[in-house]
Amino acid sequence: MIKKSAFLAFAFAFAFAFAFAFALLAPGFAFAGETKPVRVGIIMGFTGDWASVNDAVRNGMEMALKKLPAETRAKMQIFYEDDAADARKTVSAFQSLRSLHNINVVITCSSTTSKALAPIADQTKTPMLSIATDPAVSAARKYVVNFWTTDEEEVKALLPEVKRRGMKRIARITSIHDMTLAVKKSFDRQNNGVIGVALDEEYSPAEKQFTTYLAKVRADKSVDGIFVLLLPGQLGVFAKQARQQGVTLPLFGVEFFEDSAEVKVSDGALIGSWYTNAVDPEESFWEHYKKEYPNSSLFGAPVGHDLILLLGAAVKQSTEIERINRYLHDARDFTGVLGTFSATNDNRFAIPSEVKIITQDGFKPLARK
Repeated sequence: MIKKSAFLAFAFAFAFAFAFAFALLAPGFAFAGETKPVRVGIIMGFTGDWASVNDAVRNGMEMALKKLPAETRAKMQIFYEDDAADARKTVSAFQSLRSLHNINVVITCSSTTSKALAPIADQTKTPMLSIATDPAVSAARKYVVNFWTTDEEEVKALLPEVKRRGMKRIARITSIHDMTLAVKKSFDRQNNGVIGVALDEEYSPAEKQFTTYLAKVRADKSVDGIFVLLLPGQLGVFAKQARQQGVTLPLFGVEFFEDSAEVKVSDGALIGSWYTNAVDPEESFWEHYKKEYPNSSLFGAPVGHDLILLLGAAVKQSTEIERINRYLHDARDFTGVLGTFSATNDNRFAIPSEVKIITQDGFKPLARK
């Protein structure tokens, strides 16, 4: 018969061994002197109208994670959370990730959701990388940087093409969203009244019926083209309705024209349209991407890829959060598949834009059509 004292000793030893083994598997566990991994929360709209775009961004991120050296990957833990591109859900997702996983770096996608979380990131001293167009997202922020081509860069590439095509007066339709409104303001600022805007209306992101607007466009014979600043879930619908109503004016815009889901919804009406977006990556990236994700949208994948490489470079240097934050704000001559770029003095990255066109075979830079 086993004595009671021996049994208790055995039970204690077993419990200690179990607890130790569990600790080894627990997130963030480290032996004395070892570095705890950086816990990264990625909050994007994986459901809803933005799903196609954000799935592509995530695909690019996953490709980059596989490229990082093993020792760098070991210093990072990734947690994805869906916010359906809803700012209220973005804030809720951040709070949940902080509570459940104690994240200390966050990544967001879209101007409105990023803008909602930016002040909270500053308050909690959580380095935040946003994929957003609106400069207000990162302006004057100590812990927020924006990793996306800017509204100024997009319009800088767009305006010369409008003029080259001989457009004197245009119609414009805009979703009421921080991203599209930022581009609209930048266009007006850079255009300075040279290109006339004959019809200029704004719509809720939930609106998907544009027949009244299109009737006005059809009635105005002075319009040379339509500047479409609509969001995913609206753009393809608008293009299809335009053709159904006999509006054959050229359509042009920015960014979301590059979403294959919108082109599909348009039933071919977006073919031949042109737009500006971040420069195309090196061809080897597209070849690899299409092989890995043959049925996915391409839009945003290179930016997601390079953002993770940038964060990986910061983590490789140090896992101390303040040093990561300084690196993200001060990075110089960082090279990814989109080229070489640096942080600007307004907490953004100077990723250039170029004019592209939608063809039957996909999206192509206009200069290399």
